[in-house]
This record gives sequence, C-alpha cells and structure tokens, in this order.
Amino acid sequence: MGGDPGACRGEPDRGRRAHRLGAPRIAAFRRYHDESRRPTLYADYLVSRNLALAALLFAALALRARRMLGCLMALTATIQVLDVILDVAAGRWLLLPGLLLFAVLFAVGATRLASQPLWH
Repeated sequence: MGGDPGACRGEPDRGRRAHRLGAPRIAAFRRYHDESRRPTLYADYLVSRNLALAALLFAALALRARRMLGCLMALTATIQVLDVILDVAAGRWLLLPGLLLFAVLFAVGATRLASQPLWH
C-alpha cells in the first residue's frame, strides 16, 4: 500500500496540491516578462516617477523652499525634454505638444525662481 497515507481519507495528493499552489506564482512571475505586458510595465514606472516628482514639487511649494522648487522644476523640464526626444525616436507624435508645453512652462518657471537663466 504505497502512496499517500491521506489518500484513503479522501485528502488530495500533497504533490498535486503543492503544484497547484506553485503554479499561480510562476504565472505571476512570467506575466511581467511577457512581450505584451512591457508597455504597461513601462507606463507603471512612468506614473510612479511622475507622482514622485509631483509630490516633491508640492512639498517644496508648501515649504516655500524657492531654491529647491527651482531645482525640481529644472529637473522636471529636463525630464520632459528627454521624453520628447524618446517620443520623437519612437514616432509617438501625438504626445509631443503636451510634453513640449510642460517642458517650456517648467523651464520658464525655474528661470524665474532662480532670477537668472538656467544656463548660468
């Protein structure tokens, strides 16, 4: 009478149960490496980056830290310009006007806060 001692009591085979428990974990791991999931994963990183920058911008504004706010605005403008370059390379023309507008607005705001041009 080899086999699982719990089988005669109507319990499922432990080997099969372990396999069923491990399968969703492997499937969850594989879905992040799926080709169709990459744009969504990239968008998730983009949203988290933008939320972090927005939180820092609001914190600097609330603390009235003009110098830090100017630096964060310059960083945001630089990131927007890099996003424009990447979108031009990828052919996503629809996003360009909004990104360029944000880049210009943040660069002008940072320049005004610094009371001198950013390149000095």
